[in-house]
Amino acid sequence: MSFKPFILALVAATTLAACETQPGQPAMLESQSGRAVVGALAGAAIADNQDENALVGAALGATAGALTCGLPGLAPCRGY
Repeated sequence: MSFKPFILALVAATTLAACETQPGQPAMLESQSGRAVVGALAGAAIADNQDENALVGAALGATAGALTCGLPGLAPCRGY
């Protein structure tokens, strides 16, 4: 499977998500759900690149992304 269309879709989705923030709303990487989405996309991309199960990679990536809210050195999550 070609990896290039997936990368283009990832870049487009991230760009559009960054443009959708409204005043008073947390940005994509400032909420736990936003970090989970980015983690899922990254996990699926890495798993697909390594010829592994992309669904498992997305699940692991989403879990890792969601758990980054309380880590020292990273910006804390706001909102939902």
